[in-house]
Amino acid sequence: MNVIRNVLCPFCGCCCDDLEVEVDSNKIVNVRNACALGRGKFLSIGEHRLLKPLVRVNGELVETDLDKAIEKAVEIVKDSSYPVFYGFGCTSCEAIKLCLEMADLLGGLADNISVVCHGPTSSVCKIWGYRRRR
Repeated sequence: MNVIRNVLCPFCGCCCDDLEVEVDSNKIVNVRNACALGRGKFLSIGEHRLLKPLVRVNGELVETDLDKAIEKAVEIVKDSSYPVFYGFGCTSCEAIKLCLEMADLLGGLADNISVVCHGPTSSVCKIWGYRRRR
């Protein structure tokens, strides 16, 4: 069993960075210092993971190779009049940065899961923080 310390949690946007993740046979088996959301996400991360790229052909998803999937993604974004980059719940900081740059370059929009997940929580935190400073 291997314990990886100081792991950053990418799920809700709070960026907790003190998680300890136990890995056995290349599978996460335990997580310490995470909230219930983070722990649950880490422990179930592989359940619905797609292992091969898919593209839609005549309305149906079919397996393809990575190069063709990337070409299709580029085509979709280039043909968009107002691309929206949304999600980022399990995304690395580097990938989020690239999506923000693309949204800016293309005149699109980038939004994250806090609008349906932690938005009310972060708003309350900002209000409480503001009141305490006064």
